Amino acid sequence: MPEAPNGSNRALVYAGVDEAGYGPLLGPLCVGLCVLRINAFEPGSGTPNLWRGLRDVVRREPSAKATRWIAVNDSKRLKLANGSKTHPLTHLERGVLCFAHQLDRLACGDDGALFESLGCGLAERAWYAGDPVALPIATTPDHVRLLSARLGSSLARAGVEVLDLRCPTVCEETFNERLRGAGTKARVSFDVVGALVRRVWGSEAVGSGGEPARVVVDRQGGRTGYLEEL
Repeated sequence: MPEAPNGSNRALVYAGVDEAGYGPLLGPLCVGLCVLRINAFEPGSGTPNLWRGLRDVVRREPSAKATRWIAVNDSKRLKLANGSKTHPLTHLERGVLCFAHQLDRLACGDDGALFESLGCGLAERAWYAGDPVALPIATTPDHVRLLSARLGSSLARAGVEVLDLRCPTVCEETFNERLRGAGTKARVSFDVVGALVRRVWGSEAVGSGGEPARVVVDRQGGRTGYLEEL
């Protein structure tokens, strides 16, 4: 762990939450959580610049010809057209698997194992049942291992650790049931977001470790005030 200038090992728990599938006609609501520890973080130094720290491996924009980079961005920017020569999920899969490989507890051999490791809870629904699909689907396992190793080295040089990855889902029937009780889609979504925020604040790093935490969440529907909800 890099040491802070004053000789003390300070760290920031830095988490991001985002949801997908907020208004689909078919398919689950998925809420993703990524938790990082940024070592040697100086309080008051502003927003950590992870793009600069991981610039030798991570990029914002994907490139179909660039196999040495991992693109991290909104899924709408990363998913390719279904008719393209490159698999539509190439960049999305690459990012998810490479970061997932940084956690030994996550199983990435097939989609079923990965979903279970991330807490998706899809297996219990009959309409999502089926034989597991081997991962990756858009490249080779060796390529993912190579990129994961490059990412791991970059994270280490930047003093960043991956602490947690989760993606709970709210399937269609459950979403509709909660909607009838909550009254609004925003309320249903924020309940899941709130559970993930509590997961961060209740983590060992923040709890017993006493490390400060910062959670970044995208805007929840049309809501502009969050004090009452929090």
